[in-house]
Amino acid sequence: MIEVKGNPKYKGTFTVHILAGFYAEGDAEIDKKYTFIVQE
Repeated sequence: MIEVKGNPKYKGTFTVHILAGFYAEGDAEIDKKYTFIVQE
């Protein structure tokens, strides 16, 4: 879960990129990209 709290200081388009690799059983990988827009 991604949660953004508070009042934004800047407006515009922002991207969060999450990349994680797991080496237990196989080469599982999480590769997610989230984009959000802050307006007035």
